[in-house]
Amino acid sequence: MVGHDCGHRTFSDSVGLCDLFGHICHAPLLVPFHGWRISHRKHHEHHNHVEDDHTWRPTSKTLFDNSTGLGKLMRFSHLLLVIFPAYLLTDSPLTSGNHFNPWSRLFAPEERLGAFLSAAAVASWLAFLFVTFPVRLLLDAYFAPYIFFVVWLDLVTYLHHTDVGVNYYRGSAWSFLKGGLSTIDRSYGWIVDHLHHDIGTHMVHHLFFTRVPHYSLVEATEALKPLLGDHYKFDDTPVLQAYLRAKNNCHFVDDQGEVLQYHAEGESVVDSNKKAQ
Repeated sequence: MVGHDCGHRTFSDSVGLCDLFGHICHAPLLVPFHGWRISHRKHHEHHNHVEDDHTWRPTSKTLFDNSTGLGKLMRFSHLLLVIFPAYLLTDSPLTSGNHFNPWSRLFAPEERLGAFLSAAAVASWLAFLFVTFPVRLLLDAYFAPYIFFVVWLDLVTYLHHTDVGVNYYRGSAWSFLKGGLSTIDRSYGWIVDHLHHDIGTHMVHHLFFTRVPHYSLVEATEALKPLLGDHYKFDDTPVLQAYLRAKNNCHFVDDQGEVLQYHAEGESVVDSNKKAQ
């Protein structure tokens, strides 16, 4: 969460300090800080836009129908819970671009030096690990816990942005406000909420991602609830049940229309524009 705030520049008023601690926090997670920061910023700027979002972007029906068996297996089976490293490394219609490659389509020319430095930080950290520790120890004490980290990260972010009742937008129907209001707050139980710094409180983060640090999200949410009214989305469905519901029913959105919702494979496509905006 500290690294996350560094990416949004809410950790400190100093960009240099945000970059320093952003790299310190991200390199041990094997995530290039500037690559993630740039794609994550674009995610926030275009949240729930069908074509322009950069994280858990809805798959169109045509793209879904044309996906290979391996592509569908990675995105729509339980393997989606370990997809984060592939998201960082690959360049496909379902990803933002390779986060490690400074010449990836993800980066503007002026961003390439920062992307290179962040990739070099991760490579240097890995080199330090393998030079310093036995491989078996790393597998047991570092990479096994890393898999749990990836699963938890994918689960939480997937449930923030994927649900049968959430709207997704195209064209003039999209706005920053409607996109920000299309994420879902959840509680994972007070102990887990405390341990992962209330990351389940997510809607206000999308509305004010450059202003509100993680330790103020709960307070800001309580202050805004009376103003948001029915626009505030909180789902108290048990986490496992919510995950299975989304995995089994959120496969694609229609190729046409501006206000859309997810459909399951084999489900007849209805006019999503008739759904509530």
